[in-house]
Amino acid sequence: MKTYEETAEGDDMTWKDKQDKLEEIAEKHGSEFLICALGWADILIDLNSDLGKVVPDYRALQIKEKFGVLRCYIDQAELMDPEIRKQAYDAIGRAEIRSQGACEICGKDATQTETSWVKTFCPQHTEKMKTKGFSEIVKEFYQENNLEWNLGW
Repeated sequence: MKTYEETAEGDDMTWKDKQDKLEEIAEKHGSEFLICALGWADILIDLNSDLGKVVPDYRALQIKEKFGVLRCYIDQAELMDPEIRKQAYDAIGRAEIRSQGACEICGKDATQTETSWVKTFCPQHTEKMKTKGFSEIVKEFYQENNLEWNLGW
């Protein structure tokens, strides 16, 4: 599993680049791709690449955070072949496992924390959750990085 530092070292994409890439993926594979905050952008971009190798025209039905872990559901029509289904579910499983160690907001190494919800945050964002709500922290992160707030929540 890649850590934040390993991803960041070889990653020359800015947050804006990542946001644009996720929007491009959403246009092709389903708008549900943008339900997560940008901290999981690298995971989602890698998941798109992995799924695209197995099912080039997959359709994302729902991609979200649930209990601090990435959840991905794709259209089953493309997965009739058992080998293709296994490869697709393996790719999804790898992304879900990676999400357990990446901050939902910034992507840094994180652990699951339980406030009023189970979330996966780095120490900095865990501390912020003590005084602010999740949406407020995400909006703050977007503002700090000059990003447009274009999520549906």
